[in-house]
Amino acid sequence: MTVSDVPASVDFYDVSELAALRRTHDFDAATSSAFFGDPEPRLYTAFHGSSAANLSGINDPELNQALLDGRTATSEPDRKVAYDKVQARLTELAPVAFFIRAEPAVIAGKKVSGLVQYGLGSLLPSEIWLQK
Repeated sequence: MTVSDVPASVDFYDVSELAALRRTHDFDAATSSAFFGDPEPRLYTAFHGSSAANLSGINDPELNQALLDGRTATSEPDRKVAYDKVQARLTELAPVAFFIRAEPAVIAGKKVSGLVQYGLGSLLPSEIWLQK
């Protein structure tokens, strides 16, 4: 079988209809994102079984617990252990197909300094300065 043998159609929806699709999971495939700088809160939001933003609809007790453990860990080593479990579980269950990697970047002239990114790659304007 080749890709051309598989029937497919694409439907376009207004953004106002997105909430209903998220609630009903009335689709075969959809594009979304789980892009983050820090795993909390994005991974919990994207993959915890109780999250309204869990577009995949996955509700796995082991994954849910690992996400909660990562969210509530009080030390960096405990967070690492929890998110290693999250990664292993997502790999095993494959509820989504990750197909792109974000590369937040900044391009500036030689005289621009103080470029500090935060969140999803936004710049802190208060830190930017120009050399004379």
